[in-house]
Order: sequence, then structure tokens, then C-alpha cells
Amino acid sequence: METRHDPFLDEVAEFEPKKGKAKPDLKEVEKAAQAAGFENRSPKPIKEPLKPLQFRIPESKANAFRQLAYKKFGPGQGAIVALFRDMWEHYPNE
Repeated sequence: METRHDPFLDEVAEFEPKKGKAKPDLKEVEKAAQAAGFENRSPKPIKEPLKPLQFRIPESKANAFRQLAYKKFGPGQGAIVALFRDMWEHYPNE
């Protein structure tokens, strides 16, 4: 019986799997970042967790508040929250 010659058999013997990427040297990365202008980056502000306010008011006042929010900030999803935050900024906090 005659065996068939596989033309890829020679190439398979030469195949070497890819090596994983080497981790970059942190000092080199820092130098490159400083050269690119990233030396004065401020740390991210710490985000305070959010907590919902749950209270009940008459429907007419809720609708009036909603209409005022839409008028001032547009009919978007965050208009009511934006109006509340805007009011809170102007409220004299003690």
C-alpha cells in the first residue's frame, strides 16, 4: 500500500505556538505617559452611593413639578432629577 505525501507535514514540524504578551515595564509606561502629557492627572472623585427619596405629595403638585422640569430641562428622562438638583444648589444649606 502506498502512503500519500502530505505537503503540510513539513510546515507543521516548524510551527511554534505564539508566546503570550510580555507585561510592559511599569516604569517605561510611566515615562511614556509623562512624555504624552499625562503627568498631571487628578484622581477620580469618589462617588457617593445614591439613595432614593420616597415621599408622597398631591398629584397636582407632582404634575406641576414635572411640567416645570420639562420646561426648564426638556422632556428627557432626567429632567425631574435635574430640577431637584438645581433647586438644591440654590437652597440655603446650613
